[in-house]
Amino acid sequence: MDYSRSMGLFDSLLESIGRYADSRRTVFDPSLLGDPLATRIEWSPMVHGGTNIRTHALHEISGHRMELRPTLGTWGFVGLFLAIGAGAFYAAIHFRFRGFGFDSPSFLLLLFGVPFFGIGLWALRRMTVRQTFDTREGSWWTGSVPPSEDPSLVRQGRAAALSGIHAVQLVTELVRGNKGKSYISTEINLVFHDGSRRHLVDHGGRSISDDAERLARFLGVPLWSKDAARRPFDPARDPSFEQTLRGRFASRKGRPGAP
Repeated sequence: MDYSRSMGLFDSLLESIGRYADSRRTVFDPSLLGDPLATRIEWSPMVHGGTNIRTHALHEISGHRMELRPTLGTWGFVGLFLAIGAGAFYAAIHFRFRGFGFDSPSFLLLLFGVPFFGIGLWALRRMTVRQTFDTREGSWWTGSVPPSEDPSLVRQGRAAALSGIHAVQLVTELVRGNKGKSYISTEINLVFHDGSRRHLVDHGGRSISDDAERLARFLGVPLWSKDAARRPFDPARDPSFEQTLRGRFASRKGRPGAP
């Protein structure tokens, strides 16, 4: 089979696949949300990555306060890594003071414990942050101290007036995990009147959409997500699936070292 005939078959196959995909796919169109600001803000994740476990849950503390708090699973994950790391340190010190020196198993224990303790500290800082929304304070803030007691939180971007919140945004991301397994992680962001965003939490728990909906209802603002702003593919407005594939093939072919 000559080259031109092979390319003709490839083009026909690509066209057929494109028509089939286009007939079934939908397109994200933020204008369907009915707010010009939705078309101007970013819809990419603010924090790439995430976890495949539910790290936070929304709690109604009172009629005027809601909090995004770390779950028991999060505290257990953090505690496990810190405990393993601390246990390895303790064992290394035990060997050291028994006269074995650092040429013995104590050195290996230190090498084993450092990564666990480091991951535990990272998780403690990243995954156990509490987010508070209080209508009496009129503020959202990160941590345990409200901006009325620490005004620097506003300058640091860790607090803001509730009156400045325009919407609650949900953004999903496909994350590649260990051993080739992938999962969906979803983040909740606050969208402000000026179009800026603040990241709250992101995890793979199924309840995160419900938490975002409850939070938006509590704040009295809309909930924006890509799922709520999808329409059928329109060939007059949208690039076809075939065009997208051809563009990807062309870009790969143009890379250094590409065949």
